[in-house]
Amino acid sequence: MIKDGSAGRIGRMAGDTGPERVLVAASFVNRVGNGLFNAASALYFTLVVGLPAVQVGAALTIAGVVGLCAGIPGGHLADRRGARVIMMSALAVQAVSMAALVLVESWAALTVIATFDQIAAAVGGAAWGALVARVGGERPAVSGRSCAPSSTWASSWERRVPGWPWPRAPAAPLSR
Repeated sequence: MIKDGSAGRIGRMAGDTGPERVLVAASFVNRVGNGLFNAASALYFTLVVGLPAVQVGAALTIAGVVGLCAGIPGGHLADRRGARVIMMSALAVQAVSMAALVLVESWAALTVIATFDQIAAAVGGAAWGALVARVGGERPAVSGRSCAPSSTWASSWERRVPGWPWPRAPAAPLSR
């Protein structure tokens, strides 16, 4: 017999405290939105906007490479200015850049807007690790990191790639 209903399981997956729940919900919304964009962007820009597939691929590749290079400076910025401020700013930039993508009519505009989005995503990802460490308290590896992957695994390919350089909080020893 199942003693714990689905509401209890979902509640545990969403986190133990209010800040954990907010972080998990924001991460889930961000991952799902990015996953939907990645799945639909090539179709939208080739079929609706009318850009050649080669140009769309080149624009998104350039944006991705620049975004990869922005992660480490973004982590330093989060250390200096505060992870919460940087994460909120990065999410705001991502929201504006995603909204601006509907105005794209050229390869150059797509490249610039997608690059801003990827830079914001990399900076936000670096700040996310620091937020998990702060919200997790004394045991961030057990507390915050245990519920966040369960909410984002389905929409996050990085979690399924072995050796992916995911931002990590300092590991705390597990006590019994």
